[in-house]
Amino acid sequence: MQKLELSPDLFFSNLRTVNRDLCKDAMLGLVHRYDLSGKNVLSLGAGEAFEESWFYNSDCTLTLNDINLSFTPAVCQGSGLTFYHGDAGAALVDIPDGRYDLLYVSSFHPDEIRRETIQADFVAQQTEDQAAHYVTWPDDELPYSETLNDALAKIRDGGLVIFQHYRGGVCVDTNPHYIDEIEKQFQSAGVQLLEVYTFRRSTPHLLVVGYKGDASHALEFSKSLQARPEIKTFHGRYGDKEISTDVVKVFELASEHIRPRKVFPPPPTAHAEPQPTPPAASAGIVERLRSLFRR
Repeated sequence: MQKLELSPDLFFSNLRTVNRDLCKDAMLGLVHRYDLSGKNVLSLGAGEAFEESWFYNSDCTLTLNDINLSFTPAVCQGSGLTFYHGDAGAALVDIPDGRYDLLYVSSFHPDEIRRETIQADFVAQQTEDQAAHYVTWPDDELPYSETLNDALAKIRDGGLVIFQHYRGGVCVDTNPHYIDEIEKQFQSAGVQLLEVYTFRRSTPHLLVVGYKGDASHALEFSKSLQARPEIKTFHGRYGDKEISTDVVKVFELASEHIRPRKVFPPPPTAHAEPQPTPPAASAGIVERLRSLFRR
């Protein structure tokens, strides 16, 4: 693991403009809603950091991590940006707890592959009822890997965590308990779940926001967000803008009416004898997962 000190101006001058521009509205939406200007930000699995460039444009101080290098360190040397080249877990060992205002993780591949594998294994052995209702996430399974759980300790009290799910996401319309599992895992690390957003027509894509601190302070912060600009889009590189701008909030700490089971209520149950599930049901779920993961 290498710890590199870089000039943020030189680092971001090498970005591919097209990716950076695609993310502009989504990233500035986060900055404005959660008042992120001037914050101290840790981003794991940052890749080319085109999303994080909008934090830098908003006067944030950045610590980035990725296992790959998309730049030449020799031409970016300087100060103002710390880059950990290597495994995220190794980087976390070097970082003191409680240092950052924001933990930002967007499309962290090891975590995405883990969720994808958990769902594929679960679908292969699920019950007929689970298959009929497109349940793909097992009860009492942690949503996030050990690495991301450990990263929560790096946020200061009063700080925020923002996770974005792309590949390997869980359909929250048919798996509302998945949000319950996020809430429980966050709470075990001293983080309160604040808000969760999804695309109305692609529910595995999630924007998850948490608050580091006790429940009363989190609730107060949640209420303060009612006066802030709403989230209108996320995942700036999503190919279909009609889908990525049709955003629905499925969890809000300050409102018990905004929960996945109320936003996506299950269809009414007919009072009839249960029918055998067709043999192809599990295969149908697998194909649905594959099509969503390919987006």
